[in-house]
Amino acid sequence: LDKRIDRAGMSRNWTTDRFMAAKAIAAVVALIVLGFVGLRLGGQAVVLLPVVGVLGAWVIPDLQLSGKAKEREGELELQLPDVLDQLTISIEAGLGFDAAMARLVDTSDGPVVDQMSRLLQDVRLGLPRDAALRGLAERTESGDLRTFANAMAQAGKHGLPMASVLRAQAAEAREKRKFRAEEQAYK
Repeated sequence: LDKRIDRAGMSRNWTTDRFMAAKAIAAVVALIVLGFVGLRLGGQAVVLLPVVGVLGAWVIPDLQLSGKAKEREGELELQLPDVLDQLTISIEAGLGFDAAMARLVDTSDGPVVDQMSRLLQDVRLGLPRDAALRGLAERTESGDLRTFANAMAQAGKHGLPMASVLRAQAAEAREKRKFRAEEQAYK
């Protein structure tokens, strides 16, 4: 549940306990309200309405969370090529990878920048960069962001120039974004 909340971009405001408490409160409210409505209607509605209400109140938040996570993944994949271009420009201008990410986090916003901010925070807290990049890959369902994280970890491990790896990643992400747009147009 923590991962699903994080993927939906709601981890700042919602914890697992808070989410479960909200579901429980919604179920109790549905039970009470639909119990009274069922009593007024009589017959099978006395049992059926409260049961359906409790089930709905318990399941609907999960469905909304999944939908929000899927929507955020789409936003992530749309924003990624532009973020990679900004990182590439900053690194080519002479900034190091961490400084370029800090600049990006300070000047931009969006789901990719939120993930980059968390990555930067992990590095600042002493986590090795490759471990922080692995954490980024694990936190998301986005194949493009996972590819980026794995490519950057490999580049750091083998001493490859970050700017050229970023440029290649941005081009690949842009091509995938174009392909997805064409696919949506065909649908």
